[in-house]
Amino acid sequence: MLNSKPHICMTMPTPPLFKPSILMVDDDPDIGIALGDWLPQEGYFVHIVQYGQAGIDALQWHTFQAVILDLGLPDMDGIEVLKRMKEWDSQLPIIILTALSFFERPGMTSDYREAFAYLHKPYIRQEIKSTIVRAVQQSRQSHDAPQASHNPSLP
Repeated sequence: MLNSKPHICMTMPTPPLFKPSILMVDDDPDIGIALGDWLPQEGYFVHIVQYGQAGIDALQWHTFQAVILDLGLPDMDGIEVLKRMKEWDSQLPIIILTALSFFERPGMTSDYREAFAYLHKPYIRQEIKSTIVRAVQQSRQSHDAPQASHNPSLP
């Protein structure tokens, strides 16, 4: 069982140069451990938080090329996290990885469209890997373009 207090990320390790950075927001420690061990072997820096607010806060401290986001978080709804992250950086690819079907969630039909991809748990490694590769490529292209926006007024 996870600690009931939200994890606030005040500092984070500096990722190695040229490694794409992935933010993972998921309260399931098994998913965090599995992807946190595997993705660095695939060439990614991974920062894992277990709370939605900690994920939102992390965007203020570091530039990520993609986010892996669970919808069922202990402190706030994952769709709210998605919306707030998109307010901060409208070009940030956010990959939803959840056990919930969007048909099971009221209002999901319009809200989930902000996500780069929608993947289900249990996940398939190759599917996650190929989705992250595409997300990182899109992130690099969009952030090289002048239309990328970072909103410093995000609470």
